[in-house]
Formats: sequence, C-alpha cells, structure tokens
Amino acid sequence: MVRKTKDGQIDFDKYWAQQIFLSQSGGKPHIFALVRRKYGPNDVESKGPGEYIGLNSEPIYEMETDTTPDSETYGQRVPKEITVYDQTGREIKQKVQTGTDMRPIFEATAATLKNFRSMVGHMPKPHGDTQFYWIFKEGKYSASDADEFFNTPLAKVQEVLVKRKTILDKKQKNEENEQE
Repeated sequence: MVRKTKDGQIDFDKYWAQQIFLSQSGGKPHIFALVRRKYGPNDVESKGPGEYIGLNSEPIYEMETDTTPDSETYGQRVPKEITVYDQTGREIKQKVQTGTDMRPIFEATAATLKNFRSMVGHMPKPHGDTQFYWIFKEGKYSASDADEFFNTPLAKVQEVLVKRKTILDKKQKNEENEQE
C-alpha cells in the first residue's frame, strides 16, 4: 500500500522508482511508476514485486447470463460466481476474476513530472538505476536516461519511434514484394 501524507497526498520522497512509464490515455499523456519504499539513500524494500503509483486497478470478472427467473438481473450479463468454502466449512460465493484493468490516473503535467523525477536514482544490487519506458499500443520503448525521458514530448517520441518505424517497415515490405 502506497503511503500518503495526512492530507491524502503521496509522499514521493519516501519512494524510489524502479521503473517509470509515460503512456497516452484519453488523448493525454499520463505517468505512473513501479516503486519501492525507500528507507535511506541506499536502502529500499527488496521483498516483493513493488507497488504502482499512478495506476487505478479494477478487477475484470468472467461474465454469464443470469438464468434465475426470480432474480432482479434475470436475462442480464452478470459476473460469474463460484462457491468456495473457508476453513470452518462456511460456504462463500466468489466472483471469478479473469484479469485486472489498469488505468493511469496522473496526467503528465509539469508538477507530476517533477514529483516522479524526484524518485529517480540508483540503488545497490540487485536493483540498479531507474528504468524509463514510453508505452504505445504498438509497444514499449525504453529511454536512455532521465533527461531524454522527461524532456521529450510524448507526441515527438511516438512520431520518431513508432510512426517512422511503421513507415520503414512498410517501405521494406514493398521493396521485398517488388523483388519477387
């Protein structure tokens, strides 16, 4: 659980970012990070997979059509439930989760970029340096350093890395087809 200050804000100084991501959502750039709790300049929590800051997660459930005639949701699509039993033998109904929908919540404004940049750094083995990634529907691309990541507009990154690559791939395919 990411710790917050008394006023409900995230205390970015108490975390080290293992990975920081910039992505496009709803036509706007968003930022989120995989972080670890920082206890000192060279001391972070090593146990577990880390936590995400800036992502809202909602479970995705397997759906089925309700076939119980006296139910309020008869004929509608509802989450599938299974019966499980706890240690005492009590019956519990559980929804069948098939995945998790992760959505970024922090728009990449100057203030949020500054907050996330404050978590960048180097930690002793096994962690190393913070890693930076741009995420597009075409794939995930890494940045070489913090300056390149934080100072390059996402639209420009997409144009250079994704669109030009697509154009070059199409051009190469056309040349191969002409040779046949």
